[in-house]
Amino acid sequence: MTPELSWTGLTDSGDSTIQVEKGQQFYIGDYGRIYDFKKGYRLASEFKVIYTSSKEAVAEINEKGLFTAKSTGTTRVTMKYKGAKCACRIEVVEEGAFGTSEIIEKARKEVDWLSRIIPQRVTVKNGVLLLQVALRYENIISKECYLEINHFGFLMEETESCKLAIPQAGRYEHLNSLLARYKEKYLAYFQIKSILVSTKEIDIRLKEEITAKQMLAAQIVQCQMYSMYAPLQKEQATLHLHIEDEETEETVVCLGKIEKGSKNIIAIPVEFSYGEEITYTKLELKKGHTYCLGDKMQWSKGRRFTVE
Repeated sequence: MTPELSWTGLTDSGDSTIQVEKGQQFYIGDYGRIYDFKKGYRLASEFKVIYTSSKEAVAEINEKGLFTAKSTGTTRVTMKYKGAKCACRIEVVEEGAFGTSEIIEKARKEVDWLSRIIPQRVTVKNGVLLLQVALRYENIISKECYLEINHFGFLMEETESCKLAIPQAGRYEHLNSLLARYKEKYLAYFQIKSILVSTKEIDIRLKEEITAKQMLAAQIVQCQMYSMYAPLQKEQATLHLHIEDEETEETVVCLGKIEKGSKNIIAIPVEFSYGEEITYTKLELKKGHTYCLGDKMQWSKGRRFTVE
């Protein structure tokens, strides 16, 4: 089947226009999206894509997808992948046309630093550092810059903006995508041996010890989905495991503790309260009820257990 291609923030036909300032360089594939029926939905920068610029005097793109805004004007950028193609218009405006502010300058420095340390792939050796980098960028953009720019680097204005003030912000999406691929690969290796359960605790026993790769994969889940609930630790991760009471059809959230080298995942049923800070209260499961373990990590495969 032919892959589906699109651009971030644009219609599929490329009717909108992205504006960038003269002199900017960034990886155009970070703003492209490809749905490959074998590999799933990913950034274009993760695939071998051919990019062309209709006016190379305005902007040129090298074989790695590095876009260089050379002179003012408009060019049509086309990405081609496995017989499919998708185009968008990019207008190069004068340097400084978007103005500046302390917040935007801070965001530019942050994303420049981020873009310099992104590797070809995620490993156990560099994984924790990359998570820390992603969390730092996320916090700065969310807490300090969200009124002026979004995570993709576009200016936030009253109407939907096409002004890409910080093009290298796309590297943040690329980093998140690399982390997500690693997570998908190694979390699938968990194999449940048995489940011991009481009203207050679920002890999931695994067939093998949790490896360093699985540990990093669990930390990625925590940081990308639940970082507000638990800080990043070196050889531990706290995940949300969702179980469903098959009699009442109620979903219960459990905090699952994962440690490198362990053969157990200890999960405690809790209820969350939202205020200035997020707090939780321990719950008790119902005796005689059967629950289905159906968390987001896929390895549980709907395992069932009954509280005796």
